[in-house]
Amino acid sequence: MSIGKGADFTATPYKQGDGTWYPTYSYGYGSRWVSGWSFQPDKSATANSQSTGDSEKVVVTKKPKPVLGATQAVAEAGDTIPIVFGVRFNDIGGVWVQPALVKTGSTAFVSVNVFAISQGYVVNSLTADDIWVGNRNMKYAIDASPLIALNYVDSATSQAAPSVCPLSFSSAGSNRIFCDYDVFSFAGNTLTTSGGTVRRPDIENNYYYLSEFTKGEGDLDNSVIRYNNSDIEVYDSLTGGDVTAAYWSYLGINPVGTYSYANAKYSGSTIIGGWDLATVRNVVGSAGSLASPTGAVPYSTGPVVFNYNAGTLIKQINPSLPADTGTLYGVVQEWRISPYQTPSSPPATKNFTNYSDVTWLSIQEDLWDPNSNNTYVPFAAENIPTDFKQLSVFFLAGVEVDLYSIGLIEGVYLRGPSSYFVDLAMYMFTLMKRANGISTDSLAAPIDTDNMSYLSSFNDTEGMFFNGIIDQSVNVIEYITKTAPCFFLSFISSGGKYKLSPSLPTTIVSFNVTIDTGSQASTAYNIFDESTILPGSFQKKYFNAEERRPVCISVLWRDADPAIISQQRTTTVRYPETASDSPTVQFDMTDFCTTSAHAAKYAKYELARRRYSTHAISFATQLDDILILEPTDIIKIQRQRINSTGDNRTEIGHYQVTKLTYTGEGVTLIEAAYFPLNASDVYTINDEIVNGTFTVT
Repeated sequence: MSIGKGADFTATPYKQGDGTWYPTYSYGYGSRWVSGWSFQPDKSATANSQSTGDSEKVVVTKKPKPVLGATQAVAEAGDTIPIVFGVRFNDIGGVWVQPALVKTGSTAFVSVNVFAISQGYVVNSLTADDIWVGNRNMKYAIDASPLIALNYVDSATSQAAPSVCPLSFSSAGSNRIFCDYDVFSFAGNTLTTSGGTVRRPDIENNYYYLSEFTKGEGDLDNSVIRYNNSDIEVYDSLTGGDVTAAYWSYLGINPVGTYSYANAKYSGSTIIGGWDLATVRNVVGSAGSLASPTGAVPYSTGPVVFNYNAGTLIKQINPSLPADTGTLYGVVQEWRISPYQTPSSPPATKNFTNYSDVTWLSIQEDLWDPNSNNTYVPFAAENIPTDFKQLSVFFLAGVEVDLYSIGLIEGVYLRGPSSYFVDLAMYMFTLMKRANGISTDSLAAPIDTDNMSYLSSFNDTEGMFFNGIIDQSVNVIEYITKTAPCFFLSFISSGGKYKLSPSLPTTIVSFNVTIDTGSQASTAYNIFDESTILPGSFQKKYFNAEERRPVCISVLWRDADPAIISQQRTTTVRYPETASDSPTVQFDMTDFCTTSAHAAKYAKYELARRRYSTHAISFATQLDDILILEPTDIIKIQRQRINSTGDNRTEIGHYQVTKLTYTGEGVTLIEAAYFPLNASDVYTINDEIVNGTFTVT
């Protein structure tokens, strides 16, 4: 199978009925990418709250799953190759991945397995202790001494040499795994004294290689298994037809009274003994240069299946040699098939560029469980398994991106792994071809990058990092909009540009950007009063009691301990006076949050917002009455409260702008949420997050 690309990130979503069609960006398995559109019903829940996915759809995820004994997931057509994003720093972060198996093969009876890890170049090296198979760490597994390699070829390199397979790993799998999905290898079942099934691939129309491997224990050099030819059945795999009679007729053999042998060593047509334990021998062709196709034969149309009934173990097939004292368990066949003779040198007409711009993991070693009692017996009687437990891999660093978080250095952005949300957002825009920071800060679409360093400093100070996987097709604008609040950021449109902005007022303390908890008594605000608010336009709406009732906030997050396969954790936060059995509001941040501190800080914000942001307002003003205003800004409202008793007073309140709408008549509509100051002129919500008293469990 092959993987490719070609979806259009720049396509525009469009509404239809009760939902929206979004362009997808997913790798397909075959000769081209699978790209298209996905329909999502309109839903009111946000991305960082409980899942809003279609309960009837089975989602293939590369995030760690709780069942570690599951069989390895195999890639399917239309699967999305994920983005692995993050960095482990100061014992925080890193990313656990459970990748899909893309290709597997066998050479010299050692398996080679290739997994799709991430779009882009993953800046990381792996060792055996970074990888788990099921619940077994490969470093300590008795049966494993693996060759591990990550491989990445960029698009430009692949375009320059399209017939060169990007899966040619330097330290694992070289000349063992091939891009061409018509080139494959496999080890079959073990043919034992109980019989078995041998599957012969299409050697009539393809170049091929066959080798055999002897399984058993002790001395085996005079042992064979004999089968009555009359007990062997032959079937055409494509038609299912019984071609046993035609097979023996083609060979010119009467099956009655004649025999076939497993493990027999010949001199001409004479059996002179058996092959010894663990002997690997080429039967036809070699792994590097395959044998020519046999051409069409009368009894089949391609692949053939041989069913063997029980055979007889003979320990002294050559009477002139002593009988063996060991036990022959059986013989395994290994096949390699290719439409051309040298698989490592495909024709110049081949094009494997659809494997570029993806980081691949290759592991050359048997990944299945030990045969018995947690002891690896490589020549035990059991058949070679056809599957193994799910692979889990820990990455200290994820994909390499342009580091907008540190700003331009001599006119360019440095590249490296990152755990800052601003770098992830810009990387996603890069995939959309809306940003290019490799050599310049010019953008193909207006995105304000002036404050990226400021925002990354803010997230750094507050300990809010992105370490996770994006493994489903997403609408980028929607994803960034819904995820940014989990990092105290807002994705807004300002002055005709997209922009990320702090969702809380911030300040700089000792060169670090942090939540502003200082006095705001002398702060200058945009002030709106009766002279600037258009008459009759002011409205105030209080949030309903259900939205403000005391609750416990529960945040799901995922640990990132490299010694333990990632597990889902829960941090619950409430005000001390709130009962522990109060209703719970849950937020799912398992996609990117790896610390309890991050989860708790977000929960504190939600609790403070519910308690103190009691209402929202909206009003209209003339466009020229606004100096510089954008969503997330704090404004001051001063209005005269006049009643018939003469108890007149001035109402003053502070609000955070949530939406700006400009009309063609030169009027601006402003929506804002209450964002009060306390008695010390400190932002109440900010002060609660930093200095409030909470119960955290």
